[in-house]
Amino acid sequence: MACKSISSITAGDGAEPIEIRVIRKCLSFVYKEEYCFLFVDREGTAIEAIGSKRDKAFLDAKLVLQSCYRVTNYLSARARQSHNVVPRAATIKLGLGRGTHFTPIDDSAFPTNYFNFLPFNRLRDREGNHFLLTDYIGRFDTITSNGPTKTNKRLMKLLVEDDSENFIEVALWEEVANTVNKEALIQEPFPCIIAITSLKVSEFNYLQMKSTAPTHIYINPDIEEASSLATRFKERYTTISINQRNLVTLRELVEKDPLTNSERKFTCVASIISFTQGRTWYYKGCVKCNKKLTPKSAALACENHPDVEQPKLLYCLCATIADTTGTATVTLFDEAMNSLVQTRCEELIIQQGYTDPYVIPDKIEAFKGVTKTFHLQFNNRPQSGSSQYIVNNVSDHTNIPEEEKNAVTTLTVSEDPQQHMMSTPVSEAATISPITLAEEQNDALPIPPVSDDPQQQTISTPVSKAATISPITPPNMCVHKRQLLNSPDEDSKKMKSANAPKSKQD
Repeated sequence: MACKSISSITAGDGAEPIEIRVIRKCLSFVYKEEYCFLFVDREGTAIEAIGSKRDKAFLDAKLVLQSCYRVTNYLSARARQSHNVVPRAATIKLGLGRGTHFTPIDDSAFPTNYFNFLPFNRLRDREGNHFLLTDYIGRFDTITSNGPTKTNKRLMKLLVEDDSENFIEVALWEEVANTVNKEALIQEPFPCIIAITSLKVSEFNYLQMKSTAPTHIYINPDIEEASSLATRFKERYTTISINQRNLVTLRELVEKDPLTNSERKFTCVASIISFTQGRTWYYKGCVKCNKKLTPKSAALACENHPDVEQPKLLYCLCATIADTTGTATVTLFDEAMNSLVQTRCEELIIQQGYTDPYVIPDKIEAFKGVTKTFHLQFNNRPQSGSSQYIVNNVSDHTNIPEEEKNAVTTLTVSEDPQQHMMSTPVSEAATISPITLAEEQNDALPIPPVSDDPQQQTISTPVSKAATISPITPPNMCVHKRQLLNSPDEDSKKMKSANAPKSKQD
């Protein structure tokens, strides 16, 4: 019997045989009873194959990663309403109960991976919209954090740069973070190109992406997109240190247009000269979203999570920082303050007795006049009384060359905000640690919960030709090659009419 191509599969079709390679597999976080596979055919077209979690042992015995099979006795169905890995209007259903049969076949003609990259300038279209998950490629910059959350679940954050100098943070939850060899990743020669699949796009004061169950990470994949990116990065940084590319003086920072630089991250070598008086240095926030609790009846409550009773104590300070060129007023949220003070807010309050929210603890005051590296960005949601800049992280600047470190001096500036902008010579650029993004907020910057609401997205479907690849997960793979981004394909159009909800739902 002749085989059917994946591109011709539609929901409700008869189960004509298909020949495929097994690319990835995972247990779903969202659809708890699903055991999911990604198949690709000779044409490089991919489709999700979904089995039951209760059939996992049967499916694992039959389907080996990177092996190829003729598949018969399956069902075809409409794609899910959210968290689809590929832009197809259909999925196929597998299982022991359906009598699905898998016959091993020769694998020489099949691509060994599949990517569907989305460029940075289209990520906003996916914000909070998880109908189709996102594949992304860029240069690995640094690991910005790696440790347990307050719920004791591991979270690793990577900073990734595209070829237009746009930086975005990718948060990897425990199941994915545990597959990453941190030391090997850091030691990869420059530039280290990474491809990350199946991400959700969201915003917590800045655009970021988060891993899902099918997320896989590939280091320096041997594909055209990665090779082209590596070449461009090498050319860009032949005359400038990689650690200097986002370093600015405060004078340069205040001269930048916040509208055209809203997504960019900057680094300044400066010191805190004062903290804004009359503002509290901590607040009571929601344990789920960090949003400041507001009075409701006789208690405090979160407008997004009214059922949460026990608040958590979080830093939020407004400060003036200065270098030799001028000053700027910034806001330091909980993660930034933790990186500076190395002490949790609740420890200062509960264990050390700093309970007055209007009296800044001596341990914090001690950092005034100390030169640090501030990783910051524009406040994309400014409100009355808030600063124009948000500090995401504060680090030491011990990696600055000695001659540049000597050029960084602290400026004594009046406490009067009207005198805070000064015009003095710009100091030499210093080598700095890469920037860090953070999930932070205060009363002036409420953080909306990330929605899992489905919305349809039309997207190109790039496929690459066979080549050797070195992923973190799963084992070595290769791909078919085409250009990075194509025009929307027919399956994207099918999804739009068949699956896209008419509006967002909670």
